[in-house]
Amino acid sequence: MPATLPEDVLDTIFRYIEEDPYQTGPSGEKLGAARQCFYRLCLVSRAFCHLSRRFLYRRPLSDGRFVPQALIQLAETLRGNQRYLGKLVVDLSGAHIAYENLCLTEKPLGPISFQFRGFSKAFSWQLCIVSSCPNCREISAGYITETELKKLVRVISTSLLDLAASTLPTPAMNKFLFQLSALNLQKLSIAETWLPLSSFFLFFPVDPSRLTDVDLCFSTASESDLLRLPTLARQLVKLHLQSASLDITNYAIWDYAVDVEGLRVPTAFFALLPNIVHLELGGLVALSVQRLRVLAQHSPSLKHLSACHSLDTLLKPIENAFEQMRAKLVFEFAEDMAATLPQDVLDIIFGFLEEEADTRAIPQHLDVWLDIGTERTDARRHWLRLCLVCRSFLHAARRFLYKKPFAAANGRPARLLHLAETLRANHRYIGKLVVDLSGAAECYELLEEKEESLGPVSFQFRGFTKAFSWVVTLLSTCTNCRFASAAFSSQVELKKVLKTMAASLPDLQGLELRGFGFVADNNLLSPSSLTTLTVFKDLAELHLVGIPHGQYSTSHTVPQLPLQPRKLVMCERSLILECSLQYFPVDGSALREVDLSFGGEYDSASLIKIVRHTPLLVKLRLRGPDLPPRPVSAQFSERSKVPLEVFGALPHLVHLELRSFAAFSTDRLRLLAATSPKLKNLSGVTSLWITDYGFTGTFDGNKVAEVFKQFKQLESAHIGYLPRTSADVVEPIQRVFDELGAQLVYDRAPSYFLLV
Repeated sequence: MPATLPEDVLDTIFRYIEEDPYQTGPSGEKLGAARQCFYRLCLVSRAFCHLSRRFLYRRPLSDGRFVPQALIQLAETLRGNQRYLGKLVVDLSGAHIAYENLCLTEKPLGPISFQFRGFSKAFSWQLCIVSSCPNCREISAGYITETELKKLVRVISTSLLDLAASTLPTPAMNKFLFQLSALNLQKLSIAETWLPLSSFFLFFPVDPSRLTDVDLCFSTASESDLLRLPTLARQLVKLHLQSASLDITNYAIWDYAVDVEGLRVPTAFFALLPNIVHLELGGLVALSVQRLRVLAQHSPSLKHLSACHSLDTLLKPIENAFEQMRAKLVFEFAEDMAATLPQDVLDIIFGFLEEEADTRAIPQHLDVWLDIGTERTDARRHWLRLCLVCRSFLHAARRFLYKKPFAAANGRPARLLHLAETLRANHRYIGKLVVDLSGAAECYELLEEKEESLGPVSFQFRGFTKAFSWVVTLLSTCTNCRFASAAFSSQVELKKVLKTMAASLPDLQGLELRGFGFVADNNLLSPSSLTTLTVFKDLAELHLVGIPHGQYSTSHTVPQLPLQPRKLVMCERSLILECSLQYFPVDGSALREVDLSFGGEYDSASLIKIVRHTPLLVKLRLRGPDLPPRPVSAQFSERSKVPLEVFGALPHLVHLELRSFAAFSTDRLRLLAATSPKLKNLSGVTSLWITDYGFTGTFDGNKVAEVFKQFKQLESAHIGYLPRTSADVVEPIQRVFDELGAQLVYDRAPSYFLLV
């Protein structure tokens, strides 16, 4: 009876069995897989055998049973009956899994008739079934070496002329990229979540006329690569792009508009898909009002649009995509308007954020008096948010962000290392944006403490720690830097720092050298060791912090520095004021600003030498050792008294700070007003009032007020500790300051201070 049924009817019945692989009975029980039905039908009649065998061989690996002996028998059968059975095979999906299983059982396999010379039995099996199935439309294949890949592509190109889909698992794609020029593909699917999109382009066919379906899963993609993709497949009907780099739980993406490099789809991309019907973009910064407008204009056939964060949700309506991407819509909305603003206008706007941070800060002279940090507006946070608004904003905001990369140091070693990696990889662009590296020395100290816990880095120099290599990397990549901050802990490291700066920073104007963990070494940071810096003709600012203790010899009391800086800063708790003279330039006429913080011995004669050696000073800051708990008059007067001659030696002075000294008296202030008529800021934090002859007498507020009337340009003053007396000595002084329009700050002295 079955033999009387026409073959087309039997073909329809068998196709129904194939499309419904698991038939169920009236009670819902499974009756068996379709392939088992075909096996049974082969014994019913010759007509059934003919048709069933055709369906069995169409997808010979679809059942997922990869028993080695059965796979070997299949290859032998296809090779022996290539003209008939081999031509029945249409789909070889799963061949790469079978290949992997055979690789695991390579040795137990016996001799085979189809082994290719120079290749394993498992790979020979794969070549055999590929070459025996000329009508195959879809195949998956595996390989291990480059030689196997080339052989596999050659066999596929010559044997499978009608191939429509190919899957090549690539365990080492970056090593074995190969252009599949001979394949006339209709669908291309590549999933390698650790490779960028650009690595996939060599797999596109040279003739893309039949390529209509592309499915790519990658790590990141530049805008230029995304724009190139549609040009490699101009007939695209279905496109799925998925980035594995977007972390939707990363708060920095939504709060600060950062961490989206390599995830942004340009607007022009949506104008290059004229035939697209199905478009899915996952894990990308993809949608905006303007982008959707361009897509609607250039892709009239579009039916399905999905912009999901993950592969779990497919083909969501566009309304749900907009709800999920609301933050991106806000950031992307301003692109087309902002792009019309000239670059110089954007620079002025962004520069205003920086100026606003300075104007809202506590004035510098008040900051050092009150011992509090400046309250600055976080302009960097605004710039970070602006990076996602549009490309024009990104360009301008990035310049301001990298201008001073340590302006808001967060103390995270991982981010510091990532910054060095970024600057090293993009030194021709991002590295040139850096102008100020102040704060790098403090970050070095943090990395030095975490040295053992830091992972491997690409920029480590042989023979040096990771922390020091980080410093050298910054100095060598930021070639436009004007102010550099460097740290070191040995003479070898100091020489490396100076050599790197001399070679990489031709426009250096300011330098901070900070030492850590020194041992006694008289030549470690001597003035002569800084002769390398003479190549910097424009060096105007020099900071020396953490000078080694071995330098504090009383024989070093003569200026020896072979440089001509305009500003000199020295800071060290155990620094002896007399020994600091060796770090002053031989010719002190160029110095305009001196800032000394010391905690060692002080003698008035050394201070007189300093002011005589620098007669053109505009700004002088001296921070001495802390006051003793209960100072004795005679002892304290000798140790901390500022000589009268100092106040009459600086005619150009504008800013004067004397901290923790016996500094003020009516005679001293009267001489200062007469000698320094341009003085605007006077600071005496924790400094004491004295008479010219010691600690006797009474404090007269009216006399002090009369002296301050002589400062015609005074803007602010901290007049140190005022003695506790029964009379209100502050009132007449405050009245004079009000008349001058200046700000007055003072401290009440402890009760045990008897100050005059």
